[in-house]
Amino acid sequence: MILLDTNAFIWAMEDAPKLGVKSRQRIKEANIENPLGVSAILTYAQSGNVQTINALL
Repeated sequence: MILLDTNAFIWAMEDAPKLGVKSRQRIKEANIENPLGVSAILTYAQSGNVQTINALL
């Protein structure tokens, strides 16, 4: 499993140049045997609660 952090997920979805070539290739090659995963906290962070998360750290 390839577990993407918040930034990697966003960069992959936006096709941002910040995501490295090797990382982008691995994401594109993901499949059932080597699936992509994202943390459940990603949905919370994307709902505008990033400041709350940072306060907890």
